[in-house]
Amino acid sequence: MMKTMRKMTHSILWIVIAAFVGTIVFAWGMQFTSRKSKQGVIAVVNGKDIPIQSFQYLYESKLKEAEKKEEEVTDQVTKNLRDQTWTELVDQTLLSQEVKKRDIVVTNKELYEFMKRFPPREIMQSEIFQTNGQFDYNKYRQALADQRIPWGQIEDYVRSQLLIAKLQETIIGAVRINDQEVYRKYVDDTQKARVNFIFIPVKEFSSSEIQISPAEIEKYFKENSDKFKMEERAAIRFVVLPKNPSKDDEEKTRARILEIRDLITRGEDFAEMAKEYSEDPTTRKNGGDLGWLKKGATQKPFDEALFALKPGEISEPVKTEQGWHLIKVLEKKKTKGEEEFHASHIILKIELSEETLNKIKNQIDEFVLKARKVGFDIAASDEKLAVKESGLFVKGSYIPKLGLSEEVTQFVFENKPGKISDTIESQFLYYVAQIKERKPAGIPSLSEAEPLVKNELLKQKLEELAYQKGMRIYEEIRKGQEFKKVAEESKEKVMDSGEFTRNSFIPGIGQDPEFIGSAFALSTNQVSSPVKTTQGAYLLQLVSKSTVIDSTFQVYSDSLKLELLRKKQSDFYTQWFQNLKKNSRIEDYRSQYYKETF
Repeated sequence: MMKTMRKMTHSILWIVIAAFVGTIVFAWGMQFTSRKSKQGVIAVVNGKDIPIQSFQYLYESKLKEAEKKEEEVTDQVTKNLRDQTWTELVDQTLLSQEVKKRDIVVTNKELYEFMKRFPPREIMQSEIFQTNGQFDYNKYRQALADQRIPWGQIEDYVRSQLLIAKLQETIIGAVRINDQEVYRKYVDDTQKARVNFIFIPVKEFSSSEIQISPAEIEKYFKENSDKFKMEERAAIRFVVLPKNPSKDDEEKTRARILEIRDLITRGEDFAEMAKEYSEDPTTRKNGGDLGWLKKGATQKPFDEALFALKPGEISEPVKTEQGWHLIKVLEKKKTKGEEEFHASHIILKIELSEETLNKIKNQIDEFVLKARKVGFDIAASDEKLAVKESGLFVKGSYIPKLGLSEEVTQFVFENKPGKISDTIESQFLYYVAQIKERKPAGIPSLSEAEPLVKNELLKQKLEELAYQKGMRIYEEIRKGQEFKKVAEESKEKVMDSGEFTRNSFIPGIGQDPEFIGSAFALSTNQVSSPVKTTQGAYLLQLVSKSTVIDSTFQVYSDSLKLELLRKKQSDFYTQWFQNLKKNSRIEDYRSQYYKETF
């Protein structure tokens, strides 16, 4: 009995460790709330620190899972996992704060009853609770009642999940669905319509022929200035230094692939060498086999080398954008007079060496020092670096010509124009930014907003041209002309929508509410007045519209009500959480630990 007990205790302890990863934000996060320094902190949520240890435990567990599933865990995958981990911890912290704020509790009785009915996944997957490979509920019940087994951490984990579940129930508890909403959904899902339609697209009209006067621009801006309100914006000047391999790196890789070629010429099998050395994950398992290739199917250097070889021959090293290749032709044939080659290859990628990376880093660091002494432009000229300008961007948005960078955004919006950043590192390059200008939030000047105003007026005028043409067609139809004949005379096509419901996606139309609403408002053969959209104008003629069968409504009403309720609850909760997040103070310190753009 004691032996079984020790074995079960050992198993539970390991399960506790797995569950503990999910609850560290609640357990450890509390210990760091009074910390003044942000050292060792990955984020701060409404004044509560999330320790880097919490982040690392959860991130590493996700990374291990990815390594089991993926053949190759790329830099992008690891970055995505870090982003996902950070977001999960921030979200958990926000929810735990809301739980505390609302005084939500889970009693020991509730906890026990829940654990009895719903064993944690980690428990069900543990061999100690299985019989013949299947979860044995009786073993679990016996262990649950045994006070000698350390259930504490598992209970903490389950309790934290129940607290959040109770919070969610509280948030969505006020959501209600009435009978009218259920019936409306039934009608929207089941009633079908079909129309013939004429579409007059805005692109049918030339924007170059449209005149927009300065007076029109000024008038529209004065009457609609709030539409052009802007957030705080900034612009930067910057230089970049790519992390490119050097000539030495290239030659070292070439020397390595020559060594492989030498081994093959001495008798080693090409396919076995490909399996051992090739850095092409898609062909390595197959001994480098590329299948049959036609001329022009590969990059020019590879193509030229391939078609110069005879079956059985191996090329000298061939350089492409991917790296250095050895190519072997296995056989060749002609198909309809066109020569094809069955080939294999071994590729070694030209990797950036640590020595080269240090040289690049030293160069960009020296540029920063020089730029702060003699000026950004002079330093860039001396170092032969091109200065680029981003144009204005808002906080957290894509930076033109550079991309997304939390580090740059933070630097720009916390400093004054003219300041030069430290070296900033991303996956593929180093860069240094200088703040060119900052513009406060608010309504811009007319000169600044003029391109946007002009574009808005242009869109409106094009839409109006399409609408006016639609009105001319409509007037001819009202006079008694046939729908199709008027379309032909106007050089427009009549198209068939096929049957659709109010919730359907209509090919070529989408889910345009104006189009769908107009269609269902028509009687058979009736033609609508032009329906104006941003894409153009539509004229619809109803072909058919089904009758709503009320007798079948009762059959589906319960399931429809549940579906509608769940959708409404989900939307309500999502909006609530977005507002919670928006109104919270979230400080991001990832850039202190990971030198990359987020």
